[in-house]
Amino acid sequence: MPTASTVFQVAATIFACSSAMATYRQAGNLTSSVHGNLVADD
Repeated sequence: MPTASTVFQVAATIFACSSAMATYRQAGNLTSSVHGNLVADD
């Protein structure tokens, strides 16, 4: 039977991974939209 702290650590790890992925996606979207604007300006 896992202890409460183990469950909390697993949940915190999953949350950290998912928020890191969301941040990464937002950064990718921002980079591609900036790149698109630069290309459109040519």
